Amino acid sequence: MRTVLLLMALAFAGLAQETPVPVPYTSGVMNIAPKAAPTSLTQVTPYDAMLFGVTVTNTTAGALTFTLQSRDASPIAFLSAVSIPANSSYVVAIPFGLWMVRGFSVVASGAGLNYYAQWRQ
Repeated sequence: MRTVLLLMALAFAGLAQETPVPVPYTSGVMNIAPKAAPTSLTQVTPYDAMLFGVTVTNTTAGALTFTLQSRDASPIAFLSAVSIPANSSYVVAIPFGLWMVRGFSVVASGAGLNYYAQWRQ
């Protein structure tokens, strides 16, 4: 009986010391309406973001490139100068999300690219 009580006491003590795991994002899903991709590096959001998807559409007759990168001290490009063929779309779905420190920025090599993004902050 003492062994059972000791095990129960240890189990309850362990539960009391458990700390909750913080959730990396707190708001709902954020979307931007499809819009023209800027031709100079432009921030989409300045806050940490969990990126879930990006769609890029090239409406021109020639290939253009698209870059999406984090905004941290040493930016990490998720899509680095990805070539989008003429009159086509590039769709990236990220089912479990991609953590973008200090948000993310985008840039296109020329006019004619439209993009859409979905994320949580």
